[in-house]
Amino acid sequence: MLIHMTDSNNSSTKGVLDSRDSGAPQDLLSGGQHNFFIANALCSDKPEAIFDLLEPPSFSDEPMIWGQLDDDGTLRLFLAPQTGDKSFPFAQLDNFRQSLELFAQGQDSPGGSGNLTRSNVLPPDINWGLSP
Repeated sequence: MLIHMTDSNNSSTKGVLDSRDSGAPQDLLSGGQHNFFIANALCSDKPEAIFDLLEPPSFSDEPMIWGQLDDDGTLRLFLAPQTGDKSFPFAQLDNFRQSLELFAQGQDSPGGSGNLTRSNVLPPDINWGLSP
């Protein structure tokens, strides 16, 4: 599953997160946490240009972003070297549960809007969408 984050005023500016696991929708829908990685080749620019990836935290290899749905269906994402560390908010994607449920059933999901905490080229107000 891929999460595409785009500038709400310019859809050609995008950052993409890759779950690297087909079980991501079920993990998240069942209340679990899931790890994502920046899909370098799919971003409109270098990840460091798109997102603020400056320390803290520090990584031995590529940055990891983990996420979990909250009670209102928002996906809360965190930049962290360990799953579960909520010290460094990355983004919140509003109304994510509804789109994820449709996506898990193989239907088109509407996507939505959200807020990127660690923004650079992408502004704080973003749009998001899902793809396989």
